[in-house]
Amino acid sequence: MTDHQTCEAARSVDCVCGAKAGQACICKSGHYHLSRFVRARGCGKLSAGQLAAMIDDGVQGGMDTVTDPGAAA
Repeated sequence: MTDHQTCEAARSVDCVCGAKAGQACICKSGHYHLSRFVRARGCGKLSAGQLAAMIDDGVQGGMDTVTDPGAAA
């Protein structure tokens, strides 16, 4: 699964920011809250490895969001 596909899997669940499944997070366009990935893991949409990779990407960048490399600018 590509990073973009992982972001799409996370987008399939509601986010704590109020974004409903299928909607973008309210943060910067093309970004997703890390908590949304955690929720997607809890719903069985992501594996533990996929979640760990996205957390690592976010933490390495010093952000609480993950950038979707496939999102339109």
